[in-house]
Amino acid sequence: IKVLSLLFIDEVVKYLRTNPLVDSDRMLIGGVSRGGLLSIVYAGTRADVFVGSVNFVGGWIARFPGSGIVRLFNDYMKKINTVSFVRGANPTVPTIWLYGENDSFYSMKHSRQNFDAFISAGGVGTFHQYLLGDHIDGHSLSYFPYLWRADLDAFLDEL
Repeated sequence: IKVLSLLFIDEVVKYLRTNPLVDSDRMLIGGVSRGGLLSIVYAGTRADVFVGSVNFVGGWIARFPGSGIVRLFNDYMKKINTVSFVRGANPTVPTIWLYGENDSFYSMKHSRQNFDAFISAGGVGTFHQYLLGDHIDGHSLSYFPYLWRADLDAFLDEL
């Protein structure tokens, strides 16, 4: 993960902590795709900042449909995505992972492997998967709140 990304979030957090409209003791972080992975890493490495993290279809390096370098690229997906999620594992920060079937960036198998590695490293969370439709890219899951709203509401109620 780019260190600059985390440093940028540090600056946003500094601002939020000084904003009188924000209850800085009850902040939640979330993101989509790279933002989903960053939300897990940031919340886990700075457990005193957020009460939880929401990951929509998170990852950093996506599948590459080329022929000759697919295996090499899949190895990089594991080395970057999985290692990054493991870095965010923290037993004090609850997480929810929301993924869509037929994601053009991250296969469900890869996403579940990331989650399993995160849990094995001490992270806590729940993994949910949804089918958006036969010809709808699962990476657009955040645009379909009727699918995940109840699961997210239950997560928020537990916080």
